[in-house]
Amino acid sequence: RAPSSMTTNLWMFARLMVGADGARSMVRDLAGIPAAPRDSGHVAIVATVQTEKSHDDTARQRFMETGPLALLPLFGDGHRFSLVWSATPDLAKQLMSLDEAAFSAALTQASEEVLGRCELVGQRAAFPIQTRHASEYVASGLALIGDAAHVIHPLAGQGINLGFLDAAVLAEELIKANDRGLAMSDPSVLHRYQRRRRAHNALMLNAMNGIKTFFAQRDPLIRLLRNTGMNWVNRLPMAKSFFANEAMGRGGDLPGLARRQRTSSF
Repeated sequence: RAPSSMTTNLWMFARLMVGADGARSMVRDLAGIPAAPRDSGHVAIVATVQTEKSHDDTARQRFMETGPLALLPLFGDGHRFSLVWSATPDLAKQLMSLDEAAFSAALTQASEEVLGRCELVGQRAAFPIQTRHASEYVASGLALIGDAAHVIHPLAGQGINLGFLDAAVLAEELIKANDRGLAMSDPSVLHRYQRRRRAHNALMLNAMNGIKTFFAQRDPLIRLLRNTGMNWVNRLPMAKSFFANEAMGRGGDLPGLARRQRTSSF
């Protein structure tokens, strides 16, 4: 993409530019910050599906050797989901070649009929899943947040949580800077934001890669250990609460607003 003169001019006159323009961020590219895409080995199939049973406002996910299948509830009659089926390229190609009836039957089987019959609504789309992590979150007069800074595998739905935390931490640091009489673009302010967010996001990126690899293992012993461990976690309230907090983006160096939400929710 050609650099935008409007973007460049805004950057010159703004007190601080925030790059929040997605995985293929033009702002990041103009700043010369590397964030090379990495192939995850999965292809995401996305669609809207209708289920026989109500979703009860509950998201569901099944981890399989070929990749996770996620059903995310949609507003409406209680029977529609947004499907994100992450699969190996060969399986994705096979699934995309099926007609609607055959695909619906495959989805019903893959979801173990936990919601009864699943029926495809509308068109399917497929795209390769890539991850990214910017080498820096900040530059002179610039801060990156959300997908412009990091793109994570969707297997645990963490992308939006990490983006919200980026925005909240940056806002918190800017408020502190204002109270201390510092400029928004002061290097100490921007680098504090980067220290608070980049390490945590890197940890989550690596954790998701580890989970993906772990669930793809076919060795019977590893599968036994994995399933036994998951069952134990499910039976231990403290461990289950810890992992639930992490999955909801409530771990690490949280901004004040998120800490207040955590206190009132548990």
